Amino acid sequence: MPSLLIKYRDGRIEERTSHEAIEEGLKLPDTVFWLNLEAPEVSEIEEFGRVFGFHPLTIEDCIKLNQRPKLEDFETYLFVVLHFCVFHRPTGEIDTKELHIFLGPNYLITVQGEPIEPLKEIYERCKKDPAIWERGCDFIFYLVGDTIADSYFPLLDSIGEDVDRIEDAILLSPKKEDLDRVFTLKQDMVFLRKIVSPMREVFNNLSRKNSTLISERNILYFRDIHGLLLMAYEMIDSYRDMVGNVLEVYLSTISNRMSEIMKRLTIIATIFMPLSFTTGFFGMNFTSIPFGSLWLLIGVLTLTAVLPVSMLLWFYRQKWF
Repeated sequence: MPSLLIKYRDGRIEERTSHEAIEEGLKLPDTVFWLNLEAPEVSEIEEFGRVFGFHPLTIEDCIKLNQRPKLEDFETYLFVVLHFCVFHRPTGEIDTKELHIFLGPNYLITVQGEPIEPLKEIYERCKKDPAIWERGCDFIFYLVGDTIADSYFPLLDSIGEDVDRIEDAILLSPKKEDLDRVFTLKQDMVFLRKIVSPMREVFNNLSRKNSTLISERNILYFRDIHGLLLMAYEMIDSYRDMVGNVLEVYLSTISNRMSEIMKRLTIIATIFMPLSFTTGFFGMNFTSIPFGSLWLLIGVLTLTAVLPVSMLLWFYRQKWF
């Protein structure tokens, strides 16, 4: 549903939601406005694109979605694609919501494929605070970009906690579920890196005075967003290395555990080898061997009892177990 915030020259702020009121409001002179399109129909996007004279490729991006973060300068307006991060804690899944932004000299247009809750909070702030409008539409754009950049840090903190927890669990007792979670985290790191990397470049370009639509006084704010995304990117690289180390710890622990098991089995097999020989030898049916001797029977039974005990003591002294 489209909604429009209009800030008049006298400082009044008015909200319009009906299509007729919005089209009428867009024609008012000497106004600054924010048009927000939430889950719009294709016809709505095409209509507003025609009204503002946007390039057909940008309209196509808004319709098809699934765009990577990017910045395109069309001289009279900027077209920006950003991704808001959503973390589903129970399942551990990461999702992003795509946001398309058109920034002009006196307007800001946002197109949301899915509702973004923090964006509604900024919208409500702009509805009540005329001071925000005094700093220009590019400052409202900064508020949106800052909110999106901040959305990555709770997710990265959760991933860091998961990595530490899994590493501790693996050192105690590695399980198949831990390995599955490690591979999931590895995929998450690749996914986040593919998003944050181009977003970092977007705000790097915005902070370099390359566009007249970004005022001199607001450039510092975009540098701040670039710094946040740079920090997020470094955290992603760090956690990616940590996840790789956790995977190595898991494989090393499993390998050591298997070695311990094989060592114990080898010791057991070694203990039974002489017993098998003794019982096998004296079990042969030869008439020349005095099987009727009581002392021979006692000797064999004694050897059968003493031999494994002696071997266990020797293995223990050698610290084999």
